[in-house]
Amino acid sequence: MNKNNDSDGDGDSCPFCNYFNEPMALDTCEHFYGFVWDGQFDASEKLTNLKNLWEDAINYVEETLSPKFLISNKSLKDFEKNITRYTNSDSLFKDLLTNALDAKSGEGWSTDGMLSGSGYNVYICEAQIIDKAESFLKKNWLTKD
Repeated sequence: MNKNNDSDGDGDSCPFCNYFNEPMALDTCEHFYGFVWDGQFDASEKLTNLKNLWEDAINYVEETLSPKFLISNKSLKDFEKNITRYTNSDSLFKDLLTNALDAKSGEGWSTDGMLSGSGYNVYICEAQIIDKAESFLKKNWLTKD
């Protein structure tokens, strides 16, 4: 059931199902995977395992490889290229979601007053792509010889 798209709450509409998501009220659709608020990404629990694996892979790259990331492709077959460069792992994780996992951003919202700020929600249509990304990381980047 979709809520009214013109809600006055702090959130935005899912680009896949049009549900109005309010993460601060814990009211989100199945496509919601986190939000960016004032530049900081807050991942939903559904991304905890992938985020931990990603950070482990980044650490592995830092310890063993020459970093040269190419986050620009939008498919898992090019995922390996995406992991061979690093800078800031939080901003890179957002890049991973957007570019390799085809996440979409909501239209965003802002608040006024003492706790003012702005942000947007992050949505992924197909949950299976998270499992594929986790498997890829485990198989190709977290197996040490």
